[in-house]
Amino acid sequence: MTALFTADRIPHHSGLYHERIYHDNQVVAQILSDERRGYWYVINGDKVSDGFDSVCAAKAALFPKLDGMYG
Repeated sequence: MTALFTADRIPHHSGLYHERIYHDNQVVAQILSDERRGYWYVINGDKVSDGFDSVCAAKAALFPKLDGMYG
C-alpha cells in the first residue's frame, strides 16, 4: 500500500525553494534549494540527498524512500 503524504510550500522572498512534506500531520521531509547545490531533500532532519536539477527530480528520488519508510 502506498502511504499518503501532504505538502506545503513556504514562500521565500529570496527565490529559494522550501517545501515541507507531511505524513500523519508530522513533517517527515523537506525539499530545499540554493544557487550552489540546486534542489535537495532532507528526511527526518538528518538524511540529506545530493543536489538535483529540479524539484521534480528531487521528488522522484524522495517519495520512493518515504513510501518505503511509511508505506
